[in-house]
Amino acid sequence: MPQSEWQVLIKEHHEGFIDWQTYEANQARLAANTRPGPHKAGGAVREGSALLQGLASCGHCGRRLKTHYRGRNITPGYHCAGKTIVEGRGCYSLNVGGVQIDEAVAKSFLAALEPVKLATTLAAAERLEADTEAALKQWRLGANGRPTRPAARSAATSPSTRTTGPSPAGSSASGSSAL
Repeated sequence: MPQSEWQVLIKEHHEGFIDWQTYEANQARLAANTRPGPHKAGGAVREGSALLQGLASCGHCGRRLKTHYRGRNITPGYHCAGKTIVEGRGCYSLNVGGVQIDEAVAKSFLAALEPVKLATTLAAAERLEADTEAALKQWRLGANGRPTRPAARSAATSPSTRTTGPSPAGSSASGSSAL
C-alpha cells in the first residue's frame, strides 16, 4: 500500500533499526529498481546467485555489467557488451568469472562488519537475558500481582527461610514435646 493511502503515520514513535531518512532512501531505491522503464538502468536483483548483479560497472566504459551463468554448476559471471561492434556483433570489452569476485566481496563485507559483530552479539545477549528475567518475574507474580503457588512454595522452602539450631520453646521440628 502506498504511503499516501496510510491512515496513520507517527514518525519516530519508537526506536527502529534504521532512522526515517534511511527508510525513505531505501524505499526510493526499491521503487527505482522494481520495474525500470525501457533504456533505463535498474539495479534490481532478478534471479541467480551472483552478488553483484545490477550493481557492478565496467571499468572501461562505465556501463552496468550484465550477469550470465555457465556450466552444470551454473557459475556466475559478469560481462560488458561495450560499445564496440566486430563483424556485425557486439564485442565484450570485459568478461570475467564471478566466483572469485563474489567470494572477495563476501569476505570484504564480513570484514567490514567484524568491529560491530561483538558489540551487537553482547547487546543481543543482554537483551535476551533481560527479557528472560522479566518473563520469569511476571510468571512468579502471576496475573494478580501475588506470587503463584509454585513461586510461593519455592520461597517457603528456600534456604533463606529455613530455621537452624534449637527450636523455640523446647519443641521439636515435628511439633511434639521433647522426650
